[in-house]
Amino acid sequence: IDSVGRIITATVPIGTDASKLVPTITVSSKATISPASGIVQDFTKPVTYTITAEDGTTQTYTIKVTVAKSSAKSIRSFVFSALSPAVTATIDSVKKTITATLPAVTDFTKLTPTISISDRATVSPNTGTVQDFSKPVTYTVTAEDGSVQSYLVSVIFQENIYSDGVVYVSSANGILVALNLKTGKKYWQFDFSKNDTPYHISSPSFHNGIVYFPANTNFYVLNGIDGKVLK
Repeated sequence: IDSVGRIITATVPIGTDASKLVPTITVSSKATISPASGIVQDFTKPVTYTITAEDGTTQTYTIKVTVAKSSAKSIRSFVFSALSPAVTATIDSVKKTITATLPAVTDFTKLTPTISISDRATVSPNTGTVQDFSKPVTYTVTAEDGSVQSYLVSVIFQENIYSDGVVYVSSANGILVALNLKTGKKYWQFDFSKNDTPYHISSPSFHNGIVYFPANTNFYVLNGIDGKVLK
């Protein structure tokens, strides 16, 4: 309370609805105040209170309420949810870097991240915006109070297993294996033995990065890069 300037200021917590505040007011003995104490008031703009003394003289006070603004400006999650399966990036909250490892067949010039940030903050580029990740991209989070924090987002691509050629082989023990055609290096293996016995040995088919593999009772659709089941 500024008793000289007759101004009263208050800062209320973040997120407070200043349009519906109920002040409790103590005034001089035998004086009255209008609006009265305990009455709901809209403090989104300055409000004038008038105190009337017992002798009829008056004094006005202007009440100014400020709602505190959040300084939170973090990226909580960064997900390429349009990919199958979705890829969740790793966030280093100390270095303010974000990295994601994506399949080599991904078109990294047209990726759309889904971004979760601190409450009351904004991010630029915005979540859901198509972005070219052929080089690192800077994302800037602006807090409600105007302070900013930048994150550098980098996309790393998995080894291109198709560079030397790949052969997909199903074995008699219920295992489908992806091998480097030149060196024989094993990239991944898929165990279908638990779901399909006795094993039906067949030749997998490959098209556009996808492996199609019929087993005894199931038909599998696998990602050719990592062997993960797509269907």
